[in-house]
Amino acid sequence: MIIPLDDEMVKDAPLPWRTSPEVRGRVAEAERELTRAADLFEKFDNRARLHEALVQRAYVRAQLGRFDEAVEDCDRVLADDRKNSEALRFKGQTLMLAGETDQAIKAFGKIEDKDERRKAALAMAHAFSRKGQDDDVIDTLSEYWHPGERERWQLMLADLLLEAHHRKGDAGTVRGILQSLEETWRDEPDALLEIGRAHV
Repeated sequence: MIIPLDDEMVKDAPLPWRTSPEVRGRVAEAERELTRAADLFEKFDNRARLHEALVQRAYVRAQLGRFDEAVEDCDRVLADDRKNSEALRFKGQTLMLAGETDQAIKAFGKIEDKDERRKAALAMAHAFSRKGQDDDVIDTLSEYWHPGERERWQLMLADLLLEAHHRKGDAGTVRGILQSLEETWRDEPDALLEIGRAHV
C-alpha cells in the first residue's frame, strides 16, 4: 500500500512545498483511507492490524509534514507494545525529519529487532553525525559495511563513514574506504562522485 519510509528521507526530506499537488493529493487520500482502516481495526481484539495501519499512517503524515501527528501515531502503537521495532524506527525517522535529533537517537536506541535495527542504521548514524558523535557513527555502521557488495546502500554507508573518519583525522581508514570504493564501483558514476568528493 505505502512504500516504507526510506533512509534517504533523512538526507532529502519530502517537504510539502517541494511535492507536486498531484502527489500531495494521493498522499492525503492515503491518509484518509488509513484513518478509516485504523478506526475499523480499533474494534478488533487483535491489535496487530491496528498497529500496522497506525505505523503506515505515521509515514504518510510525515510525508505531509505533519510530524507531531506522525509521532503520536507511533506513540499509540508503543503504548500497546513498547518494543514494537517498526514503530520505534518510524518514530526515530520522523523525529529526525522534525529536527529532534536527541529524541530520534533515543527511539532508535530502543529497537531490539535485528532487521529493524539494520533498516534504522543509516538514519541513526545520521543522527549521531549531526551531533558530531563520530565514534557512534562508526560503531553503528561498522557491522553493515561490506565494501565488496555492489549495493547503493553501501555507498551511503561509505559517505557517513568517510565523513566520520575524516573528522577524526584517521587518514589511513579514509584511504582504505576510498580504495574499496574504487575497486568495487570503478564503473559507477555515483561512486566516482563519492570518491571525488572525499578527495576535495
